[in-house]
Amino acid sequence: VVATPGAEKPVHTITCVGRLTGRTKRQHLLVEAFSKLAKDYPDWQVKLWGDTYDKPYVASLKAKIKKWGLEKQVFICGTTKDMDAVWKETDIFAFPSHHEGFPLALTEALSCGIPAVGYKNCPAVNELIQDGQNGLLCKDGVESLAAALKLLMNDRNLRKQYGSVAMTMAETYHADKVWSQWEALLKKL
Repeated sequence: VVATPGAEKPVHTITCVGRLTGRTKRQHLLVEAFSKLAKDYPDWQVKLWGDTYDKPYVASLKAKIKKWGLEKQVFICGTTKDMDAVWKETDIFAFPSHHEGFPLALTEALSCGIPAVGYKNCPAVNELIQDGQNGLLCKDGVESLAAALKLLMNDRNLRKQYGSVAMTMAETYHADKVWSQWEALLKKL
């Protein structure tokens, strides 16, 4: 799947993929950051994709969405088996995680040509997102996340440029390359 993050379209989408949980994924930071931008960007929306098993956290997210009047722009979408459709509509991948091992959703988004925004202090995220090349790394917190999102929301050419670089960089993790590296290592041993 190849996304078109620089395309002209009536609605632009910021996507976050991961189980909805406050301790690790911290989608509430994305909702709050977007709340600072939403009025100025009525043609932008945020879609939160992922398992909603953490009912208290999901309830708190819904309360924040309502508190800031974002019901028509921020959506809790649950899970899907059609990630191709999700990636096709995504213009920016936002990943406010505190820590990660090897974030598959981020890797997938980058491989589809989607620029990403994450935190500098988040392990693994700060290795996959190369600041100023395939996305933006910002300081932990709401204000810097909002500023990074705004920069990409304002500049479709930058989204396109970062997305193109993201796709090229993500080729490193393509299954064929990884399997051949494993095979070479096993033969060597």
